Amino acid sequence: AAAAAAAASAGVTPPVSLHLLRPHELMSGMLTQTACAPQLAAVFSELFTQQTGHEIYLRDPRKCYGLPLNIPMQWKDVAEAVRKRNETAIGYAAAHSDDQMFGHQAEVVLGVQADAGLVLQPGDKVVVIALN
Repeated sequence: AAAAAAAASAGVTPPVSLHLLRPHELMSGMLTQTACAPQLAAVFSELFTQQTGHEIYLRDPRKCYGLPLNIPMQWKDVAEAVRKRNETAIGYAAAHSDDQMFGHQAEVVLGVQADAGLVLQPGDKVVVIALN
């Protein structure tokens, strides 16, 4: 917490951590976001209240999209492989060798530039919006 406060005061955004969501935290976050940006209400409605529709998933890049691991590529290659399955790639979660994806931290990168280079590692996930 102290590191996050120091980073915030320096104007640096710390990486996002993946944690299990607690319903009360999710609801309070959605309410806060909607109060600050009312146009997000429709997005939250689609993502969280519909029985069917698009949802956010973390997918294995090799198993789900046939993407190679440990090979340099550009984000547009990842996005195209995901698009071929009628899904939309919005980012990736980079697991670090000393971290567990759903344990302490994984760096989540959203809004990646098409020409950005990356090397997917074992344990990395692609963040996608897809139908169930």
